[in-house]
Amino acid sequence: MNDRLVALIDMDCFYCQVEARLNPTLKGKPMAVVQYNQWKGGGIIAVNYEARDKGVTRHMRGEEAKKHCPEIQLVSVPSVRGKADLTKYRDAGREVIKVICEFSECVQRASVDEAFIDLTEAVEKRLANKVKVSLSQLENTFVVGYSPEDNNEDERERGLTTWLQEVYSSELCDPSLHRLATAAALVEEMRAAVFDRTGFRCSAGISHNKILAKLVCGLHKPNRQTVLPMSSVAELYRTLPVKKVRNLGGKFGNDVVETLGITHMGELANFTEKQLQNKYDEKTGTWLYNIARGIDLDPVTPRLISKSIGCCKNFPGKTALNSKKKVTHWLMELVEEMAERLQEDIQLNKRKAQLLTIHFSQEIDGKDVSMSRSTALPSYEADKIVSCAFNILTRYNSSQSDDVWQPPLKYLGLSVGKFVEYSGNSKSSIDKFFKNITSTTAIKRGNINTCNLGSVATDKNTATQTTCRPIINNVNNRQTEASDPVPSCSNTSVKTNGQVSFFEKYFKNRPNKIINNSPVKQSRNQEMETHDSLQHKHQENNQSDLTHIEKEVNSDDTENIKNEDSNDYPSRDHLIAPEKSEEVPENNRD
Repeated sequence: MNDRLVALIDMDCFYCQVEARLNPTLKGKPMAVVQYNQWKGGGIIAVNYEARDKGVTRHMRGEEAKKHCPEIQLVSVPSVRGKADLTKYRDAGREVIKVICEFSECVQRASVDEAFIDLTEAVEKRLANKVKVSLSQLENTFVVGYSPEDNNEDERERGLTTWLQEVYSSELCDPSLHRLATAAALVEEMRAAVFDRTGFRCSAGISHNKILAKLVCGLHKPNRQTVLPMSSVAELYRTLPVKKVRNLGGKFGNDVVETLGITHMGELANFTEKQLQNKYDEKTGTWLYNIARGIDLDPVTPRLISKSIGCCKNFPGKTALNSKKKVTHWLMELVEEMAERLQEDIQLNKRKAQLLTIHFSQEIDGKDVSMSRSTALPSYEADKIVSCAFNILTRYNSSQSDDVWQPPLKYLGLSVGKFVEYSGNSKSSIDKFFKNITSTTAIKRGNINTCNLGSVATDKNTATQTTCRPIINNVNNRQTEASDPVPSCSNTSVKTNGQVSFFEKYFKNRPNKIINNSPVKQSRNQEMETHDSLQHKHQENNQSDLTHIEKEVNSDDTENIKNEDSNDYPSRDHLIAPEKSEEVPENNRD
């Protein structure tokens, strides 16, 4: 149980740090990063500590923030195609990961500004030198059970001194404590290296597994690290809300609290494994029993690239997509962005996706109903993806009118996953894999690639027989089939009534995209929010298109948005189809 040593590195107010590095005049001043939609000053997605001290929070809009802090500097996220362009944040995150990888070969990116690191092997190598860790090596380290809850420096040093004395006490002689102290010293060095090489500050949590490292990472931000010995888990759990634990922050966490009648993790330890298995199933009961004792068997899985790539957008209120023209327009916006990112991905990572998932939500009987449908990815060609996605969505349009869409779409997202190795080695072979994504002749008159709505197919990934069904008006039925796969899109040309001319007209009349009055360079990888956030974004009342999914992964991507004010990861019941995708803006929880 105590054999592994795991750290979580979490960048402090990462978006703000990136902006301050680009514009040094912002350093030391109250600052916030706001979404590209400037209504009421834009929704805040990241706040530095100078602004937080003045009462500014991530859930405010720019105008409200200025009331609390008139001198605050508001920096807008760049936009592309009416969506956020996260390129600079994603690139900065890669800089950090590059440094971290010099300290361990086992690094798992959890989001754009978070990474788990397995330090077990690196620590064993250091212990071979039999050198004790000194107080001077742990200048920014707190230890749960020995340090104060606040950031008082004198008490921190006294507590750390006491802990180090116990670590190297001949009476205790606990090898796991020796290893934990060495891991803490190693992480201090890692964080210093990140700052020296990138200029970014970060915090860290160090313990024996991912859940414990995650829990303590945010206890003493910013620019500090916290160690959690197994002997202090019970003390931490005594006042820790159940929903603060990873995988317990969503519906499952709510169910645990209500079913068991508890509020804190310490209370969960009062249940036997058998009792928990009786309440739930055998596997879930055992997981709850273990987690109540600080045991997490989930390994750090080396992964530096995302398992899925996607993009999404909210359409609140009157902006809901209520016509075929609007649905097609935004499908193309999303697909073009995704196609560019896929092209970059195949060049960098020599892989290609096999699965396409469409995510959307509609208001039915006064309730927001969220659904996702998966199918084989027909091609990396934008027009084929648009056609396939459109035909799947058409099943959920109850209007008989030529251009009306009912119920309107309040949220729309696409993601691709199930990557396999791509054998193309030359640039020419990669070029042949793609067509011009903005070609106006891609969809020819009288022919459009579409799902064969009358066919029955077997999804090879789920071994489940599925069929494209007509729209289902009953809310319960729709929720039940929310994760059903749909048949793969056929490459057969099929004539459709009215639909062909609609697509053709759209492509012919499609205007050139303008960004800040400058044409978009199609070769540039324009980043957008991604699949990790797909599960949650449409539930955030559209304060911003930038909000967390995270992933964990099954949110695992790599680069997710995290909530600035929350230590939660999405619960497993929120995870859909291919996994935490690509990065999305942080919801920084720090």
